[in-house]
Amino acid sequence: MRSINRKVSLAIGAAIVSVGLFGAVAFAAFAPDASATTTDALFGQSNLVATNDIKHDKLKDLLDGLRAKGVITQAQEDAILAALKDAAGTRVKVEAVIRDFLGESAKYLGMTDKDLRAKLPGTSLGSLANGTAGKSRDGLVADLVTAGNADIDKALANKKITDDQAKKLHDALPGRVATFVDRTWAKPRTTAVGTNVKSFLGDLLQAGQTYLGLAPQDIRAQLAAGKSLGEIASTTPGKSRDGLVGALVNAASARIDQAVTANKITADQATALKAKLGTEVATFVDRKLPAKSTTSGTTTKP
Repeated sequence: MRSINRKVSLAIGAAIVSVGLFGAVAFAAFAPDASATTTDALFGQSNLVATNDIKHDKLKDLLDGLRAKGVITQAQEDAILAALKDAAGTRVKVEAVIRDFLGESAKYLGMTDKDLRAKLPGTSLGSLANGTAGKSRDGLVADLVTAGNADIDKALANKKITDDQAKKLHDALPGRVATFVDRTWAKPRTTAVGTNVKSFLGDLLQAGQTYLGLAPQDIRAQLAAGKSLGEIASTTPGKSRDGLVGALVNAASARIDQAVTANKITADQATALKAKLGTEVATFVDRKLPAKSTTSGTTTKP
């Protein structure tokens, strides 16, 4: 008997969920979004923010099946359907359309949707409004509430929602709009490229050749003789070991800056990487290859 009552409760719960769909979905567009990846789903189109079609036939089929299995009685099925009908009032398809509030915000702020989306990560609509000449957070809230109320009234006039549903939407609208305006939009996830400074050094030998202005074969010959790139630079007219280090560091710094611009690393990561560049480049420039012996063909340390 306890199992039967539990299943009856589950069936009734399903009916209640169907009836309560309007209230749950009606304000989905105003709920704070924890992830920027759902931005388009929430705000990319005009939001159908309330949809409730009471699926009486499907529910009845479910209850008929339970009754056929002896889980519930005919009286219990009739009671559930009656409770559902009382809660719903009449079988109506309820659809309230609240406009695209992100688009309405862009219109209020005097910018395109694309520009607004680009500015939002890491901040809120309210902060953007306060930083826009002639606009304010409170002004934006008022504009969105006015727009939302107009949409609710239109839905009511078109008999898409009832008076009671319209009242609930009107009452909840200011609070929901305030939450929407004050939420901080998450920054986009960056594509990790690693924070190893070596990944930004590039082809240092090629860059060194460019700085020195020497033929590749000349540099290879001197390196094979046991010289370092720094020593080669010091004996090259108009060049120096420190100048070579500076040129290589600047090239790597430019690559790090490009990674920041592409949102592949953060500004803090870039600062940490640049702090290591001097040491890494100096190590490369001062490194000597094993010198090749001219007599035996073996290699020896210089």
